[in-house]
Amino acid sequence: MPHADLKTIGQALVLIAVMLAAIAAAAWLRPAPPESQACGGVWAAGSGVDSEPAGLGLRDPGEQRIAILHELIALNRRIDAIEKGLRAGTFSIRVIEEADGAAPAAEGER
Repeated sequence: MPHADLKTIGQALVLIAVMLAAIAAAAWLRPAPPESQACGGVWAAGSGVDSEPAGLGLRDPGEQRIAILHELIALNRRIDAIEKGLRAGTFSIRVIEEADGAAPAAEGER
């Protein structure tokens, strides 16, 4: 290889190294993108303290499941009370008018 070709290759490699250094510096100095609400914040179980303000961040999954179970238990109690009332005859359901001109249902169909 002639000496001129090696010099050209050396210059190209130096240019590539400078460009890579500029890209690395730009990536290093660039401000971080804002975190999404789903990823932000750490919630310490039982402490009640979020590192992010007003509801950002995820709660402890175990406590979320416990809260869901408590809500389901309360909902089941309400439905049981409604069912007991319907079975005991406490509630009565009447259709006052038919929707969209539909024919009234036979007595046993309701």
